[in-house]
Amino acid sequence: MTITQVAAATAVAGGSVSFCQGGTVVLTASAGSSYVWKKAGVVIVGATSQTFTANSSGSYTAEVTTGTCVSSSNPIVVTVNANPVASISANDAVIFCQGGNVVLTASAGSSWLWSNGAITQSITVAATGNYSVTIINSSGCSSASAATSVTVSPKPTVSISAAPYTNLFPGLTTTLTANVTPPGTYNFTWYKNGILVPGATTATLTGIDLDDLGSYTVMTTNTTGLLCSNTSAALVIGDSATSKLFIYPSPNGGQFKVRYYTTGANAQNTLVIFDSKGGRIYSGNYLIGSPYQIMDVDIRQHGRGIYRVVLFSRAGKKIADGSVVVQ
Repeated sequence: MTITQVAAATAVAGGSVSFCQGGTVVLTASAGSSYVWKKAGVVIVGATSQTFTANSSGSYTAEVTTGTCVSSSNPIVVTVNANPVASISANDAVIFCQGGNVVLTASAGSSWLWSNGAITQSITVAATGNYSVTIINSSGCSSASAATSVTVSPKPTVSISAAPYTNLFPGLTTTLTANVTPPGTYNFTWYKNGILVPGATTATLTGIDLDDLGSYTVMTTNTTGLLCSNTSAALVIGDSATSKLFIYPSPNGGQFKVRYYTTGANAQNTLVIFDSKGGRIYSGNYLIGSPYQIMDVDIRQHGRGIYRVVLFSRAGKKIADGSVVVQ
């Protein structure tokens, strides 16, 4: 009788036996005539080749038959490390107006690489785009998240122009216009010296006169999509110095207004009115608090005629004169 000694079966791994989910390692048994692979001692159905590709954790052995001899190989322990769960959460809406932002935070991991190059767990986003992140855990395994879309809606750009004047004296009016880009349909809210102008909801303010001097701004708001707003820089409508004495209306029924450009604190002017014969029929003192402050006159009791109006300073110096017709 002849006894043939057969070497014990062995198994080797063709790569690392510790890898990330989704990876594999090829296990190879020593030469034989047939093979049966087992995991934790349980036969793996269909695993009858000399090689076996393992993709899950466990202890693998190969049962190798050579002739009539059967031998079990050394065990090979395979460890499959789980991939991290990659997700993104936002602290606020991901659609917002220009000038806003949203904080995107990746799920837990050991390190992060965002599509914009950032390497922190959270990023602050202020620009339109699709943002994704690759997360690596402590085992070195990685997963890529789905993209989070961020949309930034542009604000309108608005400025104010005045035509034909930015500086006024009595009798002049001007129009303010809100100039908006891009072209579209907008709502308008006007402010004078920071206070809402009632009823001013269109792109223009007309009839601005000497009584409307001040600093104007306009807020413009989209009417479609996100209600994004922007406020213009201020435009100041001021007074225009002139040496003319303004008397209006003329002709009139005896009641009229006089205006003259006067500066200085606690100024006082005196109006003296003479009839066509040179007789003084009116004298009034007026404390002046603004450059073109109105001085109201009532000479109805003196009847019709052409009257001379003379303006004097507090010191009695003649400043200006003019005439008015009373009918």
